[in-house]
Amino acid sequence: MTAPAEAATWFKLVSVPLYNNPADPNAYGDEIGVATSWQLPGVFAGLPPDALERVQSAIDSAAWGYDIRSGDWAGKAIAAALDLKLSDEVQETRCKALLDAWIASNALELRRGPSLTTRGRDRDVVAVGIRVEGAAAQDELDF
Repeated sequence: MTAPAEAATWFKLVSVPLYNNPADPNAYGDEIGVATSWQLPGVFAGLPPDALERVQSAIDSAAWGYDIRSGDWAGKAIAAALDLKLSDEVQETRCKALLDAWIASNALELRRGPSLTTRGRDRDVVAVGIRVEGAAAQDELDF
């Protein structure tokens, strides 16, 4: 039983020089490992500045389903736009987290619409919400 990764306190070991070389007091000498606090990288870490704009263009090009089990899952559009590989479980989870974060910020939104694969029954469809153009506009959204 552990805390969720988002709520956990993380540490990493960093080598710190002791400057204890008797021949040269300015030399590093021995090193010791010191535990320092560390932040788990967020879901947006390492994304290009125009990531949301690229994803919105990909989502706007077709009807994408919200359910990860659907053949036209919106995460596939995100993965294609950002060069992520859905065959990697970590990247698939990241696509799901990105989709949920952009829906929460209103950059993408859920609508009810018919599905071609479920004989016309309504389902959740992902659509573009607040249109973002350029990297500066992306910072205005509430993430």
